[in-house]
Amino acid sequence: MARPQFLTITANDVDFRVALCGPQRATDTLVCFNGVGLALEALLPLAKELHKHRVVLIDAPGIGGSSEAHGPYRLSHLSASVAKVLDELGFDRTHLFGVSWGGALAQQFAYQYPERCVSLVLAATSSGLLSITGNLGLFAQFTSPKKLLNLSFLSKISPELTTAGRAAVSTHSILFGAAMKSLRPKGYVYQLMAMTGWTSWPWLPKIKTPTLILLGKKDPLMPPTNGRIICGRMQNARLDVLPYGHLFVYTQPFETARKIDEFLSSIQAAAVA
Repeated sequence: MARPQFLTITANDVDFRVALCGPQRATDTLVCFNGVGLALEALLPLAKELHKHRVVLIDAPGIGGSSEAHGPYRLSHLSASVAKVLDELGFDRTHLFGVSWGGALAQQFAYQYPERCVSLVLAATSSGLLSITGNLGLFAQFTSPKKLLNLSFLSKISPELTTAGRAAVSTHSILFGAAMKSLRPKGYVYQLMAMTGWTSWPWLPKIKTPTLILLGKKDPLMPPTNGRIICGRMQNARLDVLPYGHLFVYTQPFETARKIDEFLSSIQAAAVA
């Protein structure tokens, strides 16, 4: 894969760092929303495996290379900012991918801008407020930005978040730690606040976009029941369960990309049929 092209695009008073990956002449574009606190570098291995597609990665406000928001924001406000970023890039209709926190943002964007969404892929995520809570003790660990900046702490909790084997866990810890180094406490706290009271439950049935929901069978943070709830509420969604924990997108980029590729190919085939 060619080296990513990094850009800074201003929308609603935030300077968003954006990475464009993959072939410029690709026929489709996939916009990816990351997990909480993670800079876009954490998704570069996945983008590398999605080499057939143009992939757009965006740092959330106050995360990675994006400037901080001037105050707390809602996911609806961030979705509007993302729409402006995509306008600036010249992308009208795209595929969407979101993992964990980014899955909530992807749901919000698909609801606000259905005309802009070709398809939707949700990984290790939930419908928000009306969801099934996972391991509360593990959840509590993620409320401390200081802990998440500690690589030894990340190495310690990695086995609880993934079942991908020691090599993958080690690789994840290094990658996760590198992405977390650019985390700023205010940006991280604003991400957590954006989820306060948020739920997609009432309007999930209104999303008609073809959707793939990827679940980790052994996910301790977002139990697979959450994906089944989302699927049951949507009109055009299907499930795929992987034998991993919460972080399979990062520890298993090849397998995750294969699932996404197969889904996007089915969407393209249906469009020309």
